[in-house]
Amino acid sequence: IFPELVMTDNKGFKAIEYGKLSALLVKGVKELNDKNEKLKADNTELKAKNIELSNKIDLIEQRLNKIEEMKGISYSQKKENIFERFFNWIRSLFKSRVMQIN
Repeated sequence: IFPELVMTDNKGFKAIEYGKLSALLVKGVKELNDKNEKLKADNTELKAKNIELSNKIDLIEQRLNKIEEMKGISYSQKKENIFERFFNWIRSLFKSRVMQIN
């Protein structure tokens, strides 16, 4: 991988110049440390954004619940409405498929 680290003695034996290897290893460790620090900073930033978005969602849910309370919509009504809308959608899909076949 690093041919510049390989030396050949006067008998033709190959050896590694460890003095040069340690400099490369130190450089590699520094690069990895820099990448690690950047990833830590990115992670911290993403965690902060996640908390911010989570708080916004909480506020939106609170506002939605207040609106639904004002309109007198209960959870069971919302649940029934969702199912009713879903089944109506399925029916309309089925009808459109049947009409396409005919």
